[in-house]
Amino acid sequence: MNYLHNTFIWRLRMNVEKEKRDGISVVGDTEDAIANEVKKFSEKYTYVITTGGIGPTHDDITFKSVAKAFGEPLTPHPDLVRLISDYYKTDDLSSPEMKMAHVPRSSELRFGYDEAKGRKTLYPNVSTRNVYMFPGIPQLMEKLFSSLCKELFVGGSAFFIKELYLKAPETTITRTLNAIVAEFPHVTIGSYPKLFHSYYSVLITLESQVEDDTNSAYGKLRTALAKDIVDFDKYPLDKSHKKLQNYFKSNNSAILKTAADVIQECLRKYSSEEICIYFDGGIESTCILHMYYALTAKEDFIPRTQVACIKEKKVLQELEAFVKETISRYNSNFQIFEVEPKSLTFTTLQPPIKAVIIGNITSEHQNGFMRLLEENTAYSKVRWITPLVNCKVAEIWNFVQSLTLPYCILYDQGHTTLGSTRVLLEAIANMNEAGKLATETVK
Repeated sequence: MNYLHNTFIWRLRMNVEKEKRDGISVVGDTEDAIANEVKKFSEKYTYVITTGGIGPTHDDITFKSVAKAFGEPLTPHPDLVRLISDYYKTDDLSSPEMKMAHVPRSSELRFGYDEAKGRKTLYPNVSTRNVYMFPGIPQLMEKLFSSLCKELFVGGSAFFIKELYLKAPETTITRTLNAIVAEFPHVTIGSYPKLFHSYYSVLITLESQVEDDTNSAYGKLRTALAKDIVDFDKYPLDKSHKKLQNYFKSNNSAILKTAADVIQECLRKYSSEEICIYFDGGIESTCILHMYYALTAKEDFIPRTQVACIKEKKVLQELEAFVKETISRYNSNFQIFEVEPKSLTFTTLQPPIKAVIIGNITSEHQNGFMRLLEENTAYSKVRWITPLVNCKVAEIWNFVQSLTLPYCILYDQGHTTLGSTRVLLEAIANMNEAGKLATETVK
C-alpha cells in the first residue's frame, strides 16, 4: 500500500559546493500520473527519488508506473525473487508477495551498509536509470536512504542534524532560542510549532556542516530548556522488539508482561497468517496491535499483520482517520466487517483465521464478555485471545505513552472510551444465537 496513499517524488540537483532540493511533487495513485511525472523529472533532473507504492497490494503501482515511463516491461528480478521467497516462503511468481520482485527490466539493486549491525541491509534500493525507488514507511526509507546517500549522491555536502522536542509554547522559548542563534551563527536553527500533537508542541532542529558546532549548540540549548524537553521517539516502530523488552525491564508491570506472554503463546500455536488482531482505534487495541507487532518484528523487515474490525454505522471522522493511518503505519492487511447479524466470520478469510487477539476486554470491561467469547469458540471454531483481561486502562496508557505511540486525538479532546466494543459483542452474541439455532436444527 502506498504510504499515505501518495507517491512523493523528490527532485535533487547536486554539485560539489552544495546540495539543493528543488521541490516536492505529490502524485495521485494512477499509473499515467506517476509515469508522466517520473518521465518529466528524469529528463530535467540528475536524481529522481520516489517513496511509497512498492508493496504487495493493488494500489502499489510505482514499479509498474516507472516501467511505463521508460517503455519497459516488468520482469521478476532473480535476486528479489530469492529474497522474497526466503522471507515469505513462497515461490509463486503470481502471489501478492512476489509482486514486489517484479521491477522495470533495466532496474539495478543497491544494498546499503548498516554500520550499526556491520552488514549490508537486508533489502535493496531498486533504481531504473536515474530514478531511485524507496519504501514509503518512514523508518525504512530513512534507514535505507541514510545507508546509500554517500554512494548515490557523490558531491553532496554532509550536514549534521540534531532535534529537540518541547512541551512548551513557542513564545516562552523565544529569548533562549534567539541567544543560541546569535552565539552559533554557523548553525541553522529552526523552530516548528506543532498544533494538537499528543506529545510535544514545538520541534527545534539544529544543523550545520561542522559536527562540533551542531553538538555545542545542541548541548547549550538542551541545558537551557531542560524543563521543557520531551523524550519523544520519532520512530517508535523502529527496533520495536528491543524497545518492548526495555520497557518491561524499566517498568514494574507484571500484568503487561503476562499479556506479552499470552501473545507469544498464541504465536507458538498458530502461524501469523492464522492470527488476526481486532483493531478499532481504541487505546486498548492500539496497545495490543503494537505489542503484537513488536513481538513479531524481524530484523529490518516489517511484518505483515492480519487486522480486522467492525464498521459501525456512525463513526467519528477523527477515529476513522486514525484507524486508516495506523493500518498503513503497521503495514497491515485490513478486513472491515459490515454490521449485520451473523456476518462476523473470520474463517472465510484466506487463509482462515484460527485466533483473534482482542484488547478491548480489560479488567474494567470483562463482566459477561468472557462467557460470550468462550461460548462463541464452540460455534465459530475461532479462539479469542484476551491478553489485557487483567489489565487496568491506566496501565495501558502508561505503556502507550512511555513508548510515545500515536493514539487517536479524540482522547486528548476529552473522550474516555473509543472503539467498537459494544458492536463487536453484539455481533458475537448474534453469532452465538445463530450457532445455537443451527445446533438445534441438526438435533
